[in-house]
Amino acid sequence: MTCPRCRGLLIQDQSALINRYDLSAVTGYTGTMRRCINCGYVDDPVVRANRLCPPVAD
Repeated sequence: MTCPRCRGLLIQDQSALINRYDLSAVTGYTGTMRRCINCGYVDDPVVRANRLCPPVAD
């Protein structure tokens, strides 16, 4: 797979959901994601959903 940002290599990776109040606590796994090893681009289901329907600015 090729990164859409830099044309680098995308790899499958596991993403973890971190508790925002206790950064040492992993509260659960969100599943797999794709991550670029060159630029750090991340593509997971939440990112894709937010790109399709961005939040409305006030």
